[in-house]
Amino acid sequence: MKTKSLILFLAIVPFLFSSCKKDDDDNRKNAFTIGATEYILDNGAAVFYGITVEDGAYNFDIYLFSSDIDYYAETGTGDRVYFELFSETFEDIQPGTYTFDANGTGNAGTFGRGIKSVITTNYNVLTEVGTSHNVNSGTLQVSVSGDVYTFDFDLVLSDNTKVDGYFKGELTKIDF
Repeated sequence: MKTKSLILFLAIVPFLFSSCKKDDDDNRKNAFTIGATEYILDNGAAVFYGITVEDGAYNFDIYLFSSDIDYYAETGTGDRVYFELFSETFEDIQPGTYTFDANGTGNAGTFGRGIKSVITTNYNVLTEVGTSHNVNSGTLQVSVSGDVYTFDFDLVLSDNTKVDGYFKGELTKIDF
């Protein structure tokens, strides 16, 4: 009897001390960090530009904004993350891992076309002026569940500063 109880105890213990990735994701803030500074993200938009004929991939521009920016009214000053990504499908953004492409090939499964993936702090929507931080390398993990998109990104900027970011929410879709 003691042996059976010990075996049952040993079988249950690992589950008591483990956490699920989903639980971890549910507790994450919609934010990104540059160095030690955190910037909160509140909303986002996705713009569909169609197929890039020479590359055979579908171009989606992803914009993630702080609450101070109203994308449609073109007002506000805040923080912005911009990804130009290339998907295999035109219906919607293909879930999966996208890799930064400094050469700007526009191949499916990549993001960035030259320096077109940028993080801008203190960004004024009307004047399009702010402090730009160009992406030099990194990955962007995309998940889609119904109308909810999750973007989990690990980037390195041109000055070798690391950026960790996460956004989960609905996006305003333009030209889908």
